[in-house]
Amino acid sequence: MSINLVVLLYLVASICFIQALKGLSHPTTSIRGNLFGMSGMAIAVVTTAALIFNQATQLGQVDPVQGLGWVLLGLVVGGGAGAIMAQRVEMTKMPELVAFMHSMIGLAMNTAAKPIMLCIKATSSGILVISTRCAMMAPAPPPITRPSSTQPMPCTGST
Repeated sequence: MSINLVVLLYLVASICFIQALKGLSHPTTSIRGNLFGMSGMAIAVVTTAALIFNQATQLGQVDPVQGLGWVLLGLVVGGGAGAIMAQRVEMTKMPELVAFMHSMIGLAMNTAAKPIMLCIKATSSGILVISTRCAMMAPAPPPITRPSSTQPMPCTGST
C-alpha cells in the first residue's frame, strides 16, 4: 500500500467526517450525516488496519496479527471504560461526560505520541519510517546540548 493511497483514503475519511458534522446539525439531514460518519469511520479503520498489516510485513519486526491485536486490545479497554462512564452519567451531566471523554482522548494521544516520535527515522531517500519494535523498547533520547553561548541562564528559584 503506497503512502499516497493512505493519505488519499484518510483525506476521504476526513471529508466524510466534516459532512457528518454538517448533516448532524439539522434533524432533516441527520440520517445522511450518520451515514457519512459511519462511512468515514469504516474507511479510516480499514485503512489503519491495512497500514499496520503492511508496515509490519515490510519491516518484518512484528507479526502483523500481533500488531492488530494490540490495537484491538486498546479498543476493548478504551471502549469498556467509555461504556461504563456513559452508563453512569445522567443526561443532565452530559457536558461533564463529554469533557471526560475529551480528556481521555488527549491522554491517549499524549501517551501514544511519545514512543512514536522517538521511533521516526529518516531514510536516505528522505522517507520517514516508523519502527514498530522501537516504540515498545526505545529509551528516551539524550538531551540536546547547545553551545554555552546560547544556553539560557539556569533558574535557581529565587529572584
